[in-house]
Amino acid sequence: MVSLCYELTLRPAGAPLYPCRTLFRAPAQRGRVREVDARPARYCQSIGTLEPRKKLATLLRAFLSLPLERQRDCPLLVVGIAGWGDESLPEGAARALEEGRVRRLGYVSDRDLPALYANATLFAYVSRYEGFGMPVIEAMAAGVPVITADQTATREVAGDAALKVGADDAEAIRDALIRLQDDTALAQRLREAGRRRARSYTWQKSAGALEASFLAAMR
Repeated sequence: MVSLCYELTLRPAGAPLYPCRTLFRAPAQRGRVREVDARPARYCQSIGTLEPRKKLATLLRAFLSLPLERQRDCPLLVVGIAGWGDESLPEGAARALEEGRVRRLGYVSDRDLPALYANATLFAYVSRYEGFGMPVIEAMAAGVPVITADQTATREVAGDAALKVGADDAEAIRDALIRLQDDTALAQRLREAGRRRARSYTWQKSAGALEASFLAAMR
């Protein structure tokens, strides 16, 4: 997984629960990342290790089922390194990697990751199991419309501020990718809702939820 840059210093109780990397979205930084790394003007972004619970293979199948012209116009960029159960890539993925329709970026520094989020057309994170789902909040804080799994922690984290799909439903993921690429009004609504949702997560609320889970486990 990419390195995280959480600010673990003392904060006011109502301070937003953002990793520090999501706070910097200056246009100059966004332009530098795009120019230096030759990022496309439009792209779908995902993040995570290539392991079964992350359902990256399902996302890839959904993306590869899109028309080729759509894949070229808005390629899929995947941040993160191989995981513990490195999944086999679906049919067609090797060709897509060669042609640049799918790009595995590997590790991305904390300096560049905020701009990578902020420049994205959409963010897709359809992990099956998550303890919290911090990438969803990071993307929302960066103002990116989000597609996430309609189960476990990501469903609770996203609320009504994201498109939610079945983690194993490649067709639903495909439809969601198309909707966020084509429906500018929906994308803008989710950007605004996502920012509000991200601001609602504070250290105080998170500490309270953690305490409640400990107490429940002890009963």
